[in-house]
Amino acid sequence: MIRSRKRLNGISEFDPLSLLRHHRHGRFASTIKLQRPAFNYSLLNLKNKPISDSPVLVEVEKVKEKLEDRLGCKAEIFLKLDESAKFYRIYKWEGAHTHKLYKAEHLRYLRSFRRVTEAQGQVVVINSKGVMLMRTSYEVMGEEVGGTENLGFRFSDLKNYLMTIHQKEMVLGEATLDYSLFGDVISFDITYRTNNQYRPLDAFLGFDNHCKSVLLGGALLYNETAPIFDWLGTTFLKCMKNKKSPTIYTDQATALLKSIHNVFEGVFHDLCSWHMGENAKKNLGSRANSAFFDELHHLVSQVDDKADFEFNWNQMMSNCFNGRPTSEFRWLV
Repeated sequence: MIRSRKRLNGISEFDPLSLLRHHRHGRFASTIKLQRPAFNYSLLNLKNKPISDSPVLVEVEKVKEKLEDRLGCKAEIFLKLDESAKFYRIYKWEGAHTHKLYKAEHLRYLRSFRRVTEAQGQVVVINSKGVMLMRTSYEVMGEEVGGTENLGFRFSDLKNYLMTIHQKEMVLGEATLDYSLFGDVISFDITYRTNNQYRPLDAFLGFDNHCKSVLLGGALLYNETAPIFDWLGTTFLKCMKNKKSPTIYTDQATALLKSIHNVFEGVFHDLCSWHMGENAKKNLGSRANSAFFDELHHLVSQVDDKADFEFNWNQMMSNCFNGRPTSEFRWLV
């Protein structure tokens, strides 16, 4: 990184953000806490071009400074490994402090004192299976002890605890089991910048017997390039014991299409119905009317039998395109 002291509209650029360009009206801006004036910056390279197809905008805010009250504190502890006993021994301890310690009623704000017990976590897990909101479970547990301030943890700690449990379940085989049951057709869906980090969220989804989505895996990526998708697809297959799904649906991103053919070789690949509709708008223009979309939606979501599908397909081509051959609409098939 080049360290510079350029002036931006009268504001001195500071070293950690020397490669950031001043941008006052960024639509997507994540917040980081730095003791600097509030501005938006977009990450750029030396040629003033975006680093990737997904430039990141960060908002720099000035935060209130907290006074340091531990100056000259002599409290310390020294440990030494006892190799014969295989544990550490305290060989020096100084307990004198030069500042006030936390009061007992404030200890719950310290990270080291906040803990969700296994029993409390299981209560919330059971309640969530009974369609009770996590917030409601948190408030109910608080009522039992005279208020949520007496629980010994915050709501965010409870969310983190349940997230950890879910991650362990995914690692211990839940996703692998779901993939073996519902992995005959998967969808690789990219949800763009709806998370706090404004990163592409890539999810592998299956479909159960009730036509509901089943999460098989996912990742937050820094950009949407072919090498990144290659790595993601290879890692996903490795987690699923290199078993490839017979069918995969994606969007029509160029980098993703290239990666699918590299990693999922031999797998039937097609676009999802939404992108089929977008292709129709692009290629048909005014002919992509409501009658066509009604027929297309009916075919995709309502017709299961192969013979019925072919019959309805021919009817759609006859009604909407005067019976022109399918070969003239390669973008559709």
